Amino acid sequence: MSDMQIGAHSTNKDPNVLLLPDPERQVTWLHDKYLPIFGAIIGYGGSCFRNYFHDMPLHAGIWRHILLTAVLVPAGYYWNIYRERKMGEYDALLHWYITQHPEEFPVPERHKLRDMMKPWLPMR
Repeated sequence: MSDMQIGAHSTNKDPNVLLLPDPERQVTWLHDKYLPIFGAIIGYGGSCFRNYFHDMPLHAGIWRHILLTAVLVPAGYYWNIYRERKMGEYDALLHWYITQHPEEFPVPERHKLRDMMKPWLPMR
């Protein structure tokens, strides 16, 4: 188990490789849907929350439930697109900087745990 590699990308400590996309990464089916789903829950739940604290029936003013859900679902969808784009730009900027200044990012040498531990004897 000591010499096994889980994935070349996950064990490679070269700074030029760290910010590249992982070829083994598999995106789940929920990846692009969780923010719109969260927006729907917040829209509908927020209306129910408001009605509860105003001592109204939970489904009173159904137009508010529909409106908030219809606004927050696309907001979550576009927020996800915006967030992915900004994170991609940031990673590209960091990767560009690392490739332009390799002297600031040397490849760290590997230390084994047995070399870092001090000798220890139990005292009884």
